[in-house]
Amino acid sequence: MPSGRCLYRFESHMVEKKNQRTVVVARVATEPEGALIVAQLKNAGIQAQLVGALTSAFRAEAPGEVKVIVLEEDAKKAVEFLRQKR
Repeated sequence: MPSGRCLYRFESHMVEKKNQRTVVVARVATEPEGALIVAQLKNAGIQAQLVGALTSAFRAEAPGEVKVIVLEEDAKKAVEFLRQKR
């Protein structure tokens, strides 16, 4: 598991794509860290995607962060999977 800041908590987040409710399952500082988590989740059969990858490269006063989101119905499974990977 990457050494970035990962928060395993349920946090509601709406995405316009098909009006499906999603949940943030991890927050990390860089796109590569987030991509690794997304790949691990996808290999486990859990659809996941990155949010905020574009702004994570900015290193100014307010650096961005990358969020890994999954569908709300997969959130428990994703959080359990990520806890096991720690």
